[in-house]
Amino acid sequence: MVNVDVQLRDLARKELNQGWNEMDVREDVLAPLLRLLGYGKGTDYDINREQHLLKHPFLMVGSEKVKLDYAVLARRRHVWVLEAKRPTVPLDEKVIHQAYFYAIHPEVQARYFAICNGREFALYDVRALDERYEPLLRFSLRDLESRFAELRAILGSDRVRDELARRALVDLEKVLLTELRKERVDEIDRSIRSLLTQARQAADQNARALGRRRAEEEDEDLRAMFAGDEPVQIARVAFEYFDTPHHFGLVFGAFREKLLTLDGGARCQALAEVLDVLDRDITSTHRVRLIQALLKSIPDVPAVQAAQIRTAARAEVAAILRSFPVDDRKRLLWKLEGLTKRVPYKVSMVKEGFAGDLAAIVQRKRTTLPEEDLVHRGPTVWGERGAWSQRRASELFHQFAALPSDQLEATILKLERVEQDCQSRYLEATRQDFDGEPTPPHFVHFDDPLDSYRSSLCSMLLAEFGQVLPWFDDAMLASLEALLLRVREPDYAINHADVLWARVIHAQGGMDTPLDPESGAPLPPEAVALLMQRPMIHRAGWSAVESGVIIRGEIAAERWAQYPARLDIAKRRLRVDKGTSLA
Repeated sequence: MVNVDVQLRDLARKELNQGWNEMDVREDVLAPLLRLLGYGKGTDYDINREQHLLKHPFLMVGSEKVKLDYAVLARRRHVWVLEAKRPTVPLDEKVIHQAYFYAIHPEVQARYFAICNGREFALYDVRALDERYEPLLRFSLRDLESRFAELRAILGSDRVRDELARRALVDLEKVLLTELRKERVDEIDRSIRSLLTQARQAADQNARALGRRRAEEEDEDLRAMFAGDEPVQIARVAFEYFDTPHHFGLVFGAFREKLLTLDGGARCQALAEVLDVLDRDITSTHRVRLIQALLKSIPDVPAVQAAQIRTAARAEVAAILRSFPVDDRKRLLWKLEGLTKRVPYKVSMVKEGFAGDLAAIVQRKRTTLPEEDLVHRGPTVWGERGAWSQRRASELFHQFAALPSDQLEATILKLERVEQDCQSRYLEATRQDFDGEPTPPHFVHFDDPLDSYRSSLCSMLLAEFGQVLPWFDDAMLASLEALLLRVREPDYAINHADVLWARVIHAQGGMDTPLDPESGAPLPPEAVALLMQRPMIHRAGWSAVESGVIIRGEIAAERWAQYPARLDIAKRRLRVDKGTSLA
């Protein structure tokens, strides 16, 4: 907003000398004004400059062709035109007539037209223009700062269609209230319903196109962000903050591209420095993504260094699955990370007045953000709560992670007391809706018995399954089984760990081949592969854990969709039963 205010002030104070012509007004006044209103060449809110139109025989404007200074469009449809004049030309009836003829031209058919000579700006509604020549708005450019909100409310790229729709409804009302025959009203009703159906479909298509374009732009920005960084710089920073599989792929692409530009010795040195990052006080996400990046780099390094990477990565994975049995510092940092994620979120749910503050932020954003931002990632109370909690978690973790171990342990005890003090009120708050938005599930990240740290680790191990399968000896497999067997709560979303366990057991030949519940014959390999890849606990569907031993899930694919599956961890057995889907 500060930047907009500065630009408005600069436009309002622009000095126009006697040598200015129409082109100067267009380029130095109107072009920046259109940008401030949200229009730009080649966007969904486009501008045609000096568009040539064949003269209609009934529009006698004195030339064989007419030129529009600016024809303004919303998704390829004209909505208003803007005509520039040099500063010495008054905005009189002659100028109004000319702009009016351009607006009503059959190839334009715009509802509004505006004229500006760099000193004054006037806006007219084609339908409301009469012999009095009353404008919708008319003001001196010196007053642009104070009048811009009025102008944007009508012509802003995110507002103009609302205003046009409102005026069209007024016109339609005038017509309909003169009707005598009910059947004609019914016919119009059907036409309007059909039009609204088309409009909803178009809105969906436009929103999807916007989402794709924004995603592509964000991806390009992310690639550019790390284009000049060395591999170790990317390893120290990027893998902590870009943790989704898609974003990890983009960051790793930049990491690998830079790695491959190094010669053999420099490449080995860079990867050695990346390995050293694992010994730093970093977050769990950072650690897991670093391990994955190192594993993916193995094809690009000599055999000796590949063996070093495998050894280090396997040791990290084993330590995570066993809760860091020989590294007190990492275990403390792990507890700290879970608390810094949970405590701010829970406090935000019980702190008096906090929900109202979030609602005010959402309301302010809904009234000030550009339309595309509202469509792409519209603000919600829970979205704002999550974003605030994530920022606060990151701040607290990095603040406390630098403490000596004894002070870190004392800090953890304090955070645990804060969490305990607000736990009952937090649970009560999760049973309520706020501002019409349903409460999301309990915030269980980093809670035992299987926290999101190990869940994200298991997701990564599934992605790199071919490389990590040989690591799973009896000790590591027992660690994974112990985690699964500790699960007691019916709604606990394990997510990935059970799938990893099932795939390892099956690949090692330690699980009986499941039988087809109809024929009794062993399942074909493709059906078994489906079972191994599909999460047995489905976040969006249903989940159930019985006695800490049996984990139930469902196979969601064509023929197998109606069959629930049962994993018996203690007996290392998978069974498919007849029945109907529980999802």
